[in-house]
Amino acid sequence: MHVMRLIAICFGLVVSLIALPVFAHDETQADGPEGTAESSDDSTLAFEVRDFGPGLRRAQEILKDNYSGIIERRELGFDDTIEDRIIADLSDNIRAIVELSPLDLFLQFGTPVLLILLALLYLRIMDQRIARMALRRQARIDIHGAEWINKLSRAGVLVLGRFAPFAVLITLSYFPVQALYSEAIWPEVFTEVLWLLAGYRASHAAVVAAFGLRLFDVSDATALRLQRWGIWAVNVIFFWSVLVVVLATLGYDGAIERFAEFLFSLSLAFLNIGLMRLKPEVIEVLRLREESAGQVRLIRMTEKYYHTFMSLSTLLLILGALGWAEATSFILIRAFGAVMVLFSSLRILQWLKRRIDTAVSQAQTREQIELFSGIGNMLRTAGFLFFLYVAIRLLRLWEPLRTLLDIPLVMIGNSPLRPISVIEAVFFLLFAIFLGRLIRAFFLVRVYPMFNVDVGVGYAVNTLVNYAIFVIGVLLGLAALGVNLSSLTVVMASLGVGIGLGLQTFTENLVSGFILLFGRSVKKGDIITVGNVYGRVDDVGARSVVIKTPDNYDMLIPSKALVSGEVINWSYRDPLIRLRIPVGVTYNADPNIVRRVLLDAARSHGKVKQRPGPEVLLMEFGDSSVNYDLLIYYDIRTITRDRLLGQMNFIIWDKLAEANIEIPFPQRDLHVRSIDSVLLDRVGEEE
Repeated sequence: MHVMRLIAICFGLVVSLIALPVFAHDETQADGPEGTAESSDDSTLAFEVRDFGPGLRRAQEILKDNYSGIIERRELGFDDTIEDRIIADLSDNIRAIVELSPLDLFLQFGTPVLLILLALLYLRIMDQRIARMALRRQARIDIHGAEWINKLSRAGVLVLGRFAPFAVLITLSYFPVQALYSEAIWPEVFTEVLWLLAGYRASHAAVVAAFGLRLFDVSDATALRLQRWGIWAVNVIFFWSVLVVVLATLGYDGAIERFAEFLFSLSLAFLNIGLMRLKPEVIEVLRLREESAGQVRLIRMTEKYYHTFMSLSTLLLILGALGWAEATSFILIRAFGAVMVLFSSLRILQWLKRRIDTAVSQAQTREQIELFSGIGNMLRTAGFLFFLYVAIRLLRLWEPLRTLLDIPLVMIGNSPLRPISVIEAVFFLLFAIFLGRLIRAFFLVRVYPMFNVDVGVGYAVNTLVNYAIFVIGVLLGLAALGVNLSSLTVVMASLGVGIGLGLQTFTENLVSGFILLFGRSVKKGDIITVGNVYGRVDDVGARSVVIKTPDNYDMLIPSKALVSGEVINWSYRDPLIRLRIPVGVTYNADPNIVRRVLLDAARSHGKVKQRPGPEVLLMEFGDSSVNYDLLIYYDIRTITRDRLLGQMNFIIWDKLAEANIEIPFPQRDLHVRSIDSVLLDRVGEEE
């Protein structure tokens, strides 16, 4: 329903702005030249408000031309003497045929009859063969996971198979038939009838395929009833189309042709009456397995006003047959066409949403989720804008709306500022932002894994591409606003002065960010330590670097601190890091046994590298224990130091316990002297 609301808003805006008096600008126009509003005597104003009057008048004229003559009635072109004219015309034709000699009769009718017989023989031979071949071809179509596309492709093959035999006949009717009999009328009639017959066969096949292959999720009974009505409608339309085209091509009396068109319009009204009886079937076609809010509202509105819509359509068809053809075509083809566009857009966008949601749910990385979500947003936005544009065009509102948006609002220097320019500038900017994100995700998911590009290199390229696309979008937006891009040199010079005076820190961080991107001393995915901060580099921007710590919080560090300060890059050239684990055991343990136990503990952990292999060093004989160092190597990109140390300590404890090797605690000897002996010694010394 958003499309209908926007259409209603646009329609009301156009009609209200144009129908209102144009601000009574007569007095204003006398004060200054047309197209300007002189609010001051100073002619050197850089900001000048424009007069909206001329633009509104142009939009009013366009809207008037688009809607003029809609409610006017056209003469039918025949009267109550039409029967006499038909009889007289037929009598003249029969009399002319009877008066022909046998030779002339053969020359005028022999070739067309022979050509028709050959065409029927060709269709008899080729039609069934091509139809069977198309039937076999469509049965082989099987795109895994895309049943809706399978059905649509199969229906297209069947329709093409019914149309293909006539394509050869239509080609031959142009050459050599019309080339050889250029002065006769019957070749043109033959070609027109072939086109109509080809369209009839294709339409008939489309109706059968649509409900036979279940392009619509309906029951068998509903599909059968709608298929019967569709075939009946195709037959009626084909019959009257052939009659009107033949009468027009043979140059019959204009009154007879218009009478045939009158009967054609009435037959369409009767077809619409037949469709009124199929309300449950039509509602079932509109339903989807997963309905959006807009789809539910549309179905409820259709259920409530179905008979009203169909009765109005029947009345309009009858009025069109009686002479109000312009109003009928506008309402039925354009207004109802806008409703059909809305319905189609809802179905397509709902199908796209299901497909994108399925792809996102099956994504394994954040980049894949970003890519699929970006594609879905792009398709949904593009589809919405396209259907909105089609609906506005159907309602004949595009030209006046375009004229209104092209009205200059203000003059900034010598450049007029128009609403369409602002819309284009915003569009370029948003499109650049969205396109940059989409390309970045596409490179990460598809391109870089294909060529085995390093993560840091890919991230640097993505950053530069993103900035380049954004700058291009900004420049296109400025150009859309009418800004002279050559004048930006002055702005950049002024900006350089401002940077030199007040933005030194920002500039240093910005330059340092590009140094990191190109120098690759610190890149995305590296494990670094800056000061007291340890973690993985998650983002290298133009101004700062984002580090994801083991405690799962983000630390933003200015780029200048990494360029000018001390940084430990644990994975700069070699991600293998050696970890030293001190272990103290009792003096009673055999050193060789301790060495084997510690090596076995190192080999039992999956993250410990075996090349280079672990080592055990006997470091010192302590007061309470014999101290060893277990040296192991691990990939710092796969596990943190603290996590590996904690896991290894558990394993070492269990292994030592299994080998009955004790981990001693510190021991101290305490010597205690009796206080009585101390007192006796002192007394002896005093004596």
